[in-house]
Amino acid sequence: MRKIYVVLLVFIIYGSAAFAQSEGASEAFNRGTSAANDGQFQLAKMYYESALESLKQAGLNSSAQAAKIEYNLGVCNFRLGESGEAVKHFKLAVRLRDGKYQKAFYALGMAQTELGNWKAARESYISAINLKKDDPEAWFDLALIFCCEKNYDKAAEVFRAAIKYGASDLAASHNNLGVILAFGGAIDSAEAEFQVAVSQADEKFPVARQNLQILRAFRQKHQPELLAKLEINKKENTNNEVKNR
Repeated sequence: MRKIYVVLLVFIIYGSAAFAQSEGASEAFNRGTSAANDGQFQLAKMYYESALESLKQAGLNSSAQAAKIEYNLGVCNFRLGESGEAVKHFKLAVRLRDGKYQKAFYALGMAQTELGNWKAARESYISAINLKKDDPEAWFDLALIFCCEKNYDKAAEVFRAAIKYGASDLAASHNNLGVILAFGGAIDSAEAEFQVAVSQADEKFPVARQNLQILRAFRQKHQPELLAKLEINKKENTNNEVKNR
């Protein structure tokens, strides 16, 4: 069972921009991307591996193109539930780009999260944020890692950053911040966060409304055990989309 859900919102495979140096690599890359678009990740892996071999033969196996293929292989492994293999490819993609591959760092964080490697996931998300400070999803996922590590003060700080930079699910960020504030005894502030989450969410997100009801019951009954029922929302985007860019 996964300990937390991961966000795949920006988990997009790159398309072929310029593989003119190797016609074989370009064709294999495009076939791989087409297969991935169809959800055929095992087949896509085969084509991407062929593209890498063509680049190697052309002396381009240390190129930016090779980094993109390694990233794509990592995506395929991740979608196939092979997070350990995905980690290897994402790390290589980062190395091929001299540590300046924000998308691969973020993906590496997701794969490490799947494996329950909180420290490694945390470091990967921080690296992604260092390269793109206004990436709200990286902030959100980093906050979830701090929750897994029970570092709630830091989690609250990071959820605030996710809100500041416009996380795709602001309701979830406000809800989670509310839970942490409630655990810390800041009941008024927690209620305010739940109210914001409820106002921003539709009927598909009942967690915030439920948390608000629990918190109000706690205020009336003064039963600490009620706070244990508050729920942090761990979201997942199950979009398998793979696009050319």
